[in-house]
Amino acid sequence: HREQVATAYAEMLEKVDAGIGRLDPIGRLASLCGYSADELRGYPRALLASSFGCGDPFVFADLEAGHTVLDVGCGAGLDLVRAAGSVTSTGRVVGVDLSAPMVERARQYLADAGAPFDVATGFAEALPVGDGVAHRVLSNNLVNLSLDKDEVFAEMARVLAPGGRLVLCEVTAEELPDWVRLSRGLLVRGVAGALPVQSVIEGLEGAGLEGVTVRRREVYDEHQVEALVDGGLAGIDVPGCAASGAIMGSEVASLFAGSLASVTVTAVKPT
Repeated sequence: HREQVATAYAEMLEKVDAGIGRLDPIGRLASLCGYSADELRGYPRALLASSFGCGDPFVFADLEAGHTVLDVGCGAGLDLVRAAGSVTSTGRVVGVDLSAPMVERARQYLADAGAPFDVATGFAEALPVGDGVAHRVLSNNLVNLSLDKDEVFAEMARVLAPGGRLVLCEVTAEELPDWVRLSRGLLVRGVAGALPVQSVIEGLEGAGLEGVTVRRREVYDEHQVEALVDGGLAGIDVPGCAASGAIMGSEVASLFAGSLASVTVTAVKPT
């Protein structure tokens, strides 16, 4: 499973490099994450195009100079680069991702970001980070990729400093049909493994975090679903779709509209 996810994201990065992936990245990211286009101006278009988040963790992160920030599932590093500007040279940004090409790309973008950084290849279920080192833990569309979500929640709690805050942006789904759960294409795009909102809350509380609060919930419309999946149904026999095996289009996107949502949840580690 991990190899499938790592391979899929390496392939998506290759498509971006070839100019055939994530068209109109500012429009798509703003639509999926709740960013304003102004917030994304000034960042390299290739960085925006290779970012696959579902929310904006910075609205609720309250980052300060001197903070250590850990991004679990950092990808090509958009959230790390943004965090570096807030924590300044007195802080530190740390990223972990299972895709080696994504890790290398994040290092390249962070080289001139203005804050000390460390980006490593690793698993969310076993973070290569010490206990209690992070003032803030960010995660953007990562948990739904894991087969052991409780372990991911436990690791996020472990690496948080007492009083530290987790900001989790996730695609959630209250109910999905079996053919969605079995789709590799939808698994690597964070749909097939999406949890109900209550399961996310219970998972974080079970990891020992407190004050678990849903800060934002945006139900995806048809166009946002299509942007999120971005070709994830290629070759899949989709019930109810006239063009079986076709790449995601409006007919298939309409099956998901209203059933998927981007949710931002915050939680705090007890002191």
